[in-house]
Amino acid sequence: MLKDKRVFLAILPITGSLSAIVYCAYIADSYCYASIALGAIANGLVCLQLGRGRLTFRHPAPRVGAPLGDGVFIQEAHAGVIVVRGSEGTMNSLTLGRFHLEPSKDPFMPRSMTGVCMAILVAQCLIQLLLIPQGTLYGQCAFVASLALSWLYNHVLALDKEDVLTDILLGEVLHLQEQDVKRFLFRTQTSMAVFTLLSLQPPSPDKLLDALLPNNTPVWQRWREVLVGQLLAVPFEGLRFDKEHWEVPGFDNHSHELLRDLFVDAEEAYNAWCKYSRKVA
Repeated sequence: MLKDKRVFLAILPITGSLSAIVYCAYIADSYCYASIALGAIANGLVCLQLGRGRLTFRHPAPRVGAPLGDGVFIQEAHAGVIVVRGSEGTMNSLTLGRFHLEPSKDPFMPRSMTGVCMAILVAQCLIQLLLIPQGTLYGQCAFVASLALSWLYNHVLALDKEDVLTDILLGEVLHLQEQDVKRFLFRTQTSMAVFTLLSLQPPSPDKLLDALLPNNTPVWQRWREVLVGQLLAVPFEGLRFDKEHWEVPGFDNHSHELLRDLFVDAEEAYNAWCKYSRKVA
């Protein structure tokens, strides 16, 4: 879908430049005609050279015998998390991987042509600065219009950059299918954090919990203590809470209600995790 949109958008600056060239030729404005044609040729050569390159993705090789690289990405802007389960190589791809553009090995477009194309772009800019002021008002307007279309096209491409790279990484590099990605929506961040702990089952859940939900109030410390205790219980018998967990001596009624709500959130996350685990199994 993104590819079709980009192909359609690419027609706009091409059509705009060709129309401006034809218009300048029609009004006999040779200065603006030459400037627009030079810009189109120079940018076309650069796109041809870069487009013939090969986009590669590199990441550090996983260590021999390395354990699973399960981890989590915290999305502060969206108040969510991304849980990743897989090999260390998968995690290296997401955290340390980089895209590289390898120059074309075509003998007709050697690597040295990249420098030549850059020089052509600089020369084109300087020549246009000299020629455009000598053109007619209508020719200058045509030049500005073609320039505006090109700028708009590049701006739209820049907006789609992250989506394009993400599609390449997930589809072409990691070969993820739609069924490999599951999305869960929770009522509270507390449920989200508990579900994350259950999914990853880290050896030190308290450290991950502090990263997901940093809080130091007495109520929060009590909830975390009880939750971590049940998570680390051997054997693990699930998350179940009752009055003795939230009706703590020394806490007022408001704190009791808050604790109860936090434990209810934890049980909701546990029930969702159990349902998801049965589907996977």
